[in-house]
Amino acid sequence: MSTIPHVPIPDFDRNVVIVFAAVLGSVVALAVALVTPRLKIRIPYAPLIAGGLLAFTTYTVAIQTRATDRLFNGYFSSKTPEQRLQDHFADFEEKVLKIPEIKEAVGEFPDGSAMLQLMAKRGLPRLDDATLRHRSELMAILLSRVGDRTCASLQGWAPATEADQQDIWRAMVKLESKFAAEWMQVLLKQMLAEARKAPIPEISDETGLTAYRTFQTKVGAATAARVSAGLQDGASDSEHCWAVRKIYDVAPTLPEPHATILLRLMVDNE
Repeated sequence: MSTIPHVPIPDFDRNVVIVFAAVLGSVVALAVALVTPRLKIRIPYAPLIAGGLLAFTTYTVAIQTRATDRLFNGYFSSKTPEQRLQDHFADFEEKVLKIPEIKEAVGEFPDGSAMLQLMAKRGLPRLDDATLRHRSELMAILLSRVGDRTCASLQGWAPATEADQQDIWRAMVKLESKFAAEWMQVLLKQMLAEARKAPIPEISDETGLTAYRTFQTKVGAATAARVSAGLQDGASDSEHCWAVRKIYDVAPTLPEPHATILLRLMVDNE
């Protein structure tokens, strides 16, 4: 299934839309003048009226629909980048809901979008090691582009708000389509893992402690202590997110299996 979103809207796209509508309107105006000369005599401005109405309709209606946005790969659109990114995720959800395994798992649940989000959350600890590591790379990039409050909401540390979601949209738009496409692919794998009830790898206290000690050796005792404090209840958003960002930055550099174990401990808390 293709989930590659349209590229972010170019700065000059609005001018292209205007030119396209104006050219189309001019062609229609000329056609009306040539094909129906008597109408022009009865209504002197008939060609201009017809052309103007078509140009206006084209600009305000046809090129603003998601169907036309998809048809032209998003080129003829004057939506903001955030609005277009939201459309991309809406298209993604529509496609995902048609996958037999996921469609069966969603069942008759009235809010398909909410159910997909729940499946993605539940499927996170079920991811295979390679996908989990790839997600950690994407998460590290995203967390570096959002504020502490948004970071905290992404980690389940604080309830998400509309402002947090807008912060995420802005960050993803700046990261452009490749990042969004990879993020969607990981989300899809999370949903499929939940639908298939993939086994959740068990981590013993001993292996978890060994992974943390490996991390501690890598960053030093002082940094590790700050990370540990940032993950405790009562830590501020800034301290919590400093700790989370540090883990996502350092964990992939650790030798296996410590890297994957540490990342699994992280997602267990999201």
